[in-house]
Amino acid sequence: MRVLILGATGPSGILIVKEFFRAYPDGSAALYVRNPSKIPSELSSIPAITVIQGGLTDSQALASAFKSGGQIDAVVSALGPVPPFGGNPITEAYRTIIPIMATNGCKRFIALSTYSHPDPRDKFSILNWLMVTTVWLLIGTAQRDILTYSPLIMEECDKHDIDWTLVRVPILTMKEGQRTVAGYIGDGKVGVILSRVAAAEFFVKAIEGKEWVRKAPSLSSQ
Repeated sequence: MRVLILGATGPSGILIVKEFFRAYPDGSAALYVRNPSKIPSELSSIPAITVIQGGLTDSQALASAFKSGGQIDAVVSALGPVPPFGGNPITEAYRTIIPIMATNGCKRFIALSTYSHPDPRDKFSILNWLMVTTVWLLIGTAQRDILTYSPLIMEECDKHDIDWTLVRVPILTMKEGQRTVAGYIGDGKVGVILSRVAAAEFFVKAIEGKEWVRKAPSLSSQ
């Protein structure tokens, strides 16, 4: 198993890399990053990791990531808006990378989203409404990027016959030892707090898992 991981220098991305090698000890990963110095030494020293430096819309660098050590079986993205907010940088990144995936025969894409992106199976939840409204008031420009790139992923992946999963997350913590619940907002199962460690486990399980293919589950810790 070989994966391309985006956002690998952030707190969630680092955990996804660690969990990938725990689940796939014989696997390999290409980490596409803007600043390789941000990769922890415990990861950069792993022989099965290839680091590719480039910007989010650098089509040549992104294409090179798919030629960096064998067939990429899945793209796993932990990209999320970071300050300074403005424009739709992640949307433009996905607009660039999905056609490159298709050209290189990569048929699995798992990407981070948030509860702000609605799903037809969601129901009203006062806690979710309060959380989303608060985030809008604080960082509305970042939310606009999320609400633009989430449907773009679905549309572009469907067009290129790529199996996608949008992992919608609420408030993230660094707590360990928590079980992940996956479902839909307002279903009585999912809440508004999620451990990044548990989220990383979900991302990695979804690489070959079939339950959430072409779906946008909401996650929380139980």
